[in-house]
Amino acid sequence: MAEANQLDTFENIKGLAYRKDNVCQFSAGRSLIADLDALPFPAYHKIQLNHFIYNMHGMGRRAVGLSTSRGCGDNCSYCSESILWNASWRGRSGPMVVKEMKMLNEDYHKSLFVFNENSFNQDRKRNEAFLESLGRSGLKCDFWFQSRVKDILRDRDLIDDYKRLGLYEVMLGVESISPETLKHYSKKQTIDQIREAAELLRSKGIMVMTNVMFGDVDDTEDTLSDIYDFATKIGDFLVLCITTPLPGTRYYDLALSQGRIEETDFSLYDFMHPIMPNNAYNRDQILALQKKYLRKYYTRPKIFLKMIFSLNPFIRMAYKLIMRYAWYEARNIEWVQKNHQDVPEKLK
Repeated sequence: MAEANQLDTFENIKGLAYRKDNVCQFSAGRSLIADLDALPFPAYHKIQLNHFIYNMHGMGRRAVGLSTSRGCGDNCSYCSESILWNASWRGRSGPMVVKEMKMLNEDYHKSLFVFNENSFNQDRKRNEAFLESLGRSGLKCDFWFQSRVKDILRDRDLIDDYKRLGLYEVMLGVESISPETLKHYSKKQTIDQIREAAELLRSKGIMVMTNVMFGDVDDTEDTLSDIYDFATKIGDFLVLCITTPLPGTRYYDLALSQGRIEETDFSLYDFMHPIMPNNAYNRDQILALQKKYLRKYYTRPKIFLKMIFSLNPFIRMAYKLIMRYAWYEARNIEWVQKNHQDVPEKLK
């Protein structure tokens, strides 16, 4: 009886998942927090931010990651963000973002900021307030963020200020240049818009990281070769992920209904392990093609020359890191974190 009463209580608490009669149940959804400025900053004092384990890959001790917003206003079929946050975007105000950056700089000597969210700059008014506050703060820093193509084009008049205040790189959500694949992804952009955004950023001296996915239902080596050629022309870095149907998304539901999903170990749903075949290849072939084109991209002589001679310190930094991973890949060596220690059996 007590257990039944407790379950009745769970039903009345919004935002819970619980088990009833051995079946997972969900209570009504909880309202999203409208004002993120009302939340305290993360408890950075609980973390040894200068410990080597928090050194961000290749960026050194002055780098730190922070999140200033939640969600995304788009509704791409493959994206869990849209599902989790109901296709909405909310962010801290521009002045609050700068306040957190200033605190991290003054208390922890951080001056290279990596904005972790999928789309930092969705709101034009916040972008303007952020740039104004950062300019008035006197903070000398470098930073990079991920962005939708359309937000770069909308804010073309702000790019000079971004560059002046420390923006050195943008990861663009390209995903594909195939109109049919973009339609499958519900990605509302064109190849011309992608090219225009990339050329705009690079014309201001801002590096472009092209983030693409391979493995959609009709993808072939020809489509991968096309995206390789395109990324080589418009960008400085290629992030080549494997199309992954994240549970809960429309893309997952469709792939599941088609009987295409072969891997059910969710620990492998990391965009680096093929989860499903497509109409042209099995999973092993998809993985082999991904590795082939990553090697092709990062073993060009141009990459080695820039790693050593580029006047841009961020290009040298990033390409050195990439070459390290390429060395491990070429020798088939598993990368292990420096000073890694296994978890004792009694703690597992």
